[in-house]
Amino acid sequence: MRKHYYSPESIERLTELGATDQEFEIIEGHVVDLAKNPKLGYRIPFVLKEEVYRFDVGRFGLIYTFTSRRLDVLTVLL
Repeated sequence: MRKHYYSPESIERLTELGATDQEFEIIEGHVVDLAKNPKLGYRIPFVLKEEVYRFDVGRFGLIYTFTSRRLDVLTVLL
């Protein structure tokens, strides 16, 4: 199974956007699910050379990449 990681920027963004403890728990649950099935999100074309995906959790959009071994949450948008 893929391991999942949050970039420092993604944690900073969640804090800046006022994510509550409950929202952090919900996001963590969805990120665990994404690590199992990363194509639940949709691909964002033309962003980087690597494939970048977005998955919406409540009011937050998680921007992430993945390989066969890991899923990385790069940043968070509203």
